[in-house]
Amino acid sequence: MEYERLRKILHLFGIIALGYYIFPCNMRQYALLLTFAAIMLVEIFRIFFHMDIPLLRHYEKNSMSGFGWCAISLSISLLIFPPQVVVPVVFGWAWVDPFMGIFRGKRLMPYASFLLYIIIFMLSFALVPGVRITVSLSFIAVIVSVTAVLSEMLGKVRRFIYLNDDFTMVVIPATVFYVLYYFIYIPTP
Repeated sequence: MEYERLRKILHLFGIIALGYYIFPCNMRQYALLLTFAAIMLVEIFRIFFHMDIPLLRHYEKNSMSGFGWCAISLSISLLIFPPQVVVPVVFGWAWVDPFMGIFRGKRLMPYASFLLYIIIFMLSFALVPGVRITVSLSFIAVIVSVTAVLSEMLGKVRRFIYLNDDFTMVVIPATVFYVLYYFIYIPTP
């Protein structure tokens, strides 16, 4: 499809969602709600009026698009999980998902995606203030990376037509990471 490259480039800019943390605390939820509402309204009008919008894949024409799923998963994650969890997961989703799309069907794709996710995860985690990278955090990074790659692949399975990889690759790894981070990882002072 002619728009696939542009979709992948836009996906890389998905980290813009982390701008949520730039807003003052008392304004964050309002900014997120307005953004979410705007995206969902476009989705509703697009589906209801059968609008043909560039960048959409053929199977998204009469159902929620990846952009809508993105809005849902990022909104849930930003509202529920702390920045220590959201920042690495959003970086991984934004940068590994396009990589997986480009190399889909290649034999080494899952392993390369897993390795890339770990690297991005650890580098982005360094952006979160007050967190030290330890052996237990590295172990968690491996588990979250496997979860993210598998959840992206789950979102592509035809049997799960109501799941989208833009949803599964954010919410599932964020949930796993949250549980592991707060119940296993013990930050060192």
